[in-house]
Amino acid sequence: MSVFSRLAAAVLLAFAMLPSISWSESVDLGRIMFLGNSYIEGHDSPNLSWQGGARKVVEDILKDASAKFEFVGRNDWNSAGMANPLHNGYGGKGIDDLINGFTREGVSMGRLADWVQESNANIYVIDIGRKNEEGTTVDELKTQFTRFVNEIYSVNSEARIIWTEQVSPKAVWFPTAEEHLTKVNEALRQVSAEQILQGRQLQIVQAARDWDPDAYLDTDGIHANDAGYSYLGRKQAAMILQQAPPAVPEPILLAGLPLALAAVGRRRQKR
Repeated sequence: MSVFSRLAAAVLLAFAMLPSISWSESVDLGRIMFLGNSYIEGHDSPNLSWQGGARKVVEDILKDASAKFEFVGRNDWNSAGMANPLHNGYGGKGIDDLINGFTREGVSMGRLADWVQESNANIYVIDIGRKNEEGTTVDELKTQFTRFVNEIYSVNSEARIIWTEQVSPKAVWFPTAEEHLTKVNEALRQVSAEQILQGRQLQIVQAARDWDPDAYLDTDGIHANDAGYSYLGRKQAAMILQQAPPAVPEPILLAGLPLALAAVGRRRQKR
């Protein structure tokens, strides 16, 4: 028996020992935690038929994709109409608040370490970083963002973190915001690259380039309207599903490998 024939037989035997996988098996995304400020909480979702901002949009898209998932967190504010109301989005809060902990209407909301420990989520969807207090330079912002992701990775090094770029408010009302948010998004890109080099999964949702403040913002000039939340939700959902297991299980995809190896062997014998 040739080397290629023996290799093909070994691969076939290995696949035969794997448990069978149904073609119709849905993608199991596990536990998903939304983290951040008012954009995560869904501030003033203006469509009265639902609340939850982009979270509601993500929920609907994942359900339509027949994915299995569970949203987790301590907060259920602004989630009317959602089957998965839990999250950790808090209007007006920054990274220091979420790391150090805070109270809301006299009730302790805990802190990031608490939320990560109790939920051990598989995926973290983050939208935070627009506050000037986070830093005034790219390096200062990187330090803050790295602190934040390290809190998560210290508990679950296998977690996927999906961080949305910060989108612009209306320039006529916030003329200096664009310069700051450009630094924020550059810092996010650099942190993502550094984390990936460490073998971690930190993906950036590229939402800033096609963001239209005139079309996507509510009357306050800074928070999203229905169109804006829909835009962000579609971007976030696409990223969540991007690295999901393939619709055709890998054992099936790879089952053709022995045949390919055998074909290579036949070609070599003809030479």
